[in-house]
Amino acid sequence: MKKFGNKFHLAEHINSHTGNKPHHCQICNKVFSSIRSYKRDFQRHKLLAGQLKAEELHKCKICSKSFLEKFRLIKHMNWVHGDGGSVCKVCGAMIKSSMKRHMLTHTGEKPFCCHICGESLKGNLKGHIFKCHS
Repeated sequence: MKKFGNKFHLAEHINSHTGNKPHHCQICNKVFSSIRSYKRDFQRHKLLAGQLKAEELHKCKICSKSFLEKFRLIKHMNWVHGDGGSVCKVCGAMIKSSMKRHMLTHTGEKPFCCHICGESLKGNLKGHIFKCHS
């Protein structure tokens, strides 16, 4: 079960599953489910307009690629310049994404539940809602 530090972060997480997108960009008219995504979009606009300072970017020391968010640089370093991921101890597969999510293929667990029809899901609630309820 995922835990959140406060009600705001929980609400934003719920938005990501329900399709609620309360944050609207006045520049490009895109809508976002989280304030973090909205702020990242705004940073992109600043970057394109040449208004972003160099210290606001996170640059890879190996290939010089720049990122707006530090965690994206870390992810890049691990995937592109790192060891390529983790090895599953059950099947030996090389996993670059979430090992926790991969393990669901072995356990058969379906930790997510559609709030509309009650179906249990391994993940991708948004895709299920779009496919089955729209």
